[in-house]
Amino acid sequence: AFEEAEAVKESQPEKLAKLNELRKSVLRAIEHAGEPEAESDYALLAADISHQIVHAHLATMARLNVSYDLLTWESVVLRSGLWQRVFAMLRDKGLLEKPETGKAAGCWVLPFGEGDTQTEEGDRSSDKILVRSDGTATYTAKDIAYQLWKFGLTDDPQIGVQFEFAPWGRQHDGRLLWTMRIPQHQNTGEVGDKVDPRRFGHARRVINVIDVRQSYLQQVLYESLRRLGFTEQADNSTHLAYEVVTLSAATAARLGVDTSDGRDFYAMSGRKGIEIKADDLINSAIERMLEIKPELPPEIAAVAAASAIRYFMVRYNLQQVIALDMDEALRANGDTGVYLQYAYARANSILRKLDTSGYKVPETLETLPEQLEQSEWELLLHIDAYPRSLAEASAKFAPNMLATYIYDLASHFSDFYEHTPPILKETDERVKAFRALLVSATVQTMANALRVLGFIPLESM
Repeated sequence: AFEEAEAVKESQPEKLAKLNELRKSVLRAIEHAGEPEAESDYALLAADISHQIVHAHLATMARLNVSYDLLTWESVVLRSGLWQRVFAMLRDKGLLEKPETGKAAGCWVLPFGEGDTQTEEGDRSSDKILVRSDGTATYTAKDIAYQLWKFGLTDDPQIGVQFEFAPWGRQHDGRLLWTMRIPQHQNTGEVGDKVDPRRFGHARRVINVIDVRQSYLQQVLYESLRRLGFTEQADNSTHLAYEVVTLSAATAARLGVDTSDGRDFYAMSGRKGIEIKADDLINSAIERMLEIKPELPPEIAAVAAASAIRYFMVRYNLQQVIALDMDEALRANGDTGVYLQYAYARANSILRKLDTSGYKVPETLETLPEQLEQSEWELLLHIDAYPRSLAEASAKFAPNMLATYIYDLASHFSDFYEHTPPILKETDERVKAFRALLVSATVQTMANALRVLGFIPLESM
């Protein structure tokens, strides 16, 4: 659609102008749904489309083992009157301006800096438009209201807006998903479908995970809170900025992108018509996984493919542009999600063989063997480091640090596996007990760490 719009922009400017006017009228109808002058058909259609999109999104994310706590709706925030009250606060405190001339004529503007900023689209004012001249709110405006709700500030008497929460349904992992709605003042006849509004929002700290291109708008958002007098909340707002994900040339070609210009990687761009559906990416990863390991059951291949994609995303630090390469991500050795799953499955295989033989892995040891192999010491010490590594990764908002920890754990286990005799053949009972317990601790630690990163640990592959 973007690609077609760009073509119209170049060849049919008059048609584009009409389309822009239609777009504005539709947006107004959606934002003012429920008001006497609003065209309800547009609002109903928008609600139907958005619900279908959310259902599709949830289905796709389930394939990557992603689930959620709450669905929040821009339409609900708007219909609640929250933005209108926040706008009144900004206006009454003298924080907004309404220029009569220039590019922002007739708009409500939040002054933010001096002069213009040079962007790819040309010069752009450092001041931020919150309400367009046609009366519709910008994304930033709605984000200000949303940020206040996240901190529970909408309970403040000067705002006085609350929401209800109702069950949306169970997700793939059995987790109950809730949805936000405007309070129902009448008896709906539903039983147990509401939850204390304080269950959601009322955060001490808010972390917005949005790509680095939105950094300026996040600065505007936090500065808006500060100017409204919510300094503590502004200080406790964090933009966890990440770089974009691109595709390697080989992966892009596999997914149907024209790579004839010979670039090393391809960034997705709706305007240029370079777009990859997430389901197509997942399907391609599963197909490639089965090409590599045709004996895998389809359901195991699907989990392994999801692990490969997720691990490739998190193993880099947030400042790096990721060029997703399918062949690299699906390698069974090296720093990949598939390698981690193989290591975990191998450790589980050892425990199953011990169990089949009738051997019971001890829960504790009174003493260690008199002499440990170097690989045993390294594995033992790395397992012991897990709580510290997890705490550090959490404190620094750096999932890549935990990914590195898991990879190192898998590598230490592989060294241990290769450099010590099979446990089943060990005749020294103290050594056998220690090694069996070491494998059991490896399995437990790796399972915990994989689940923290959202993986489904595979006990066999």
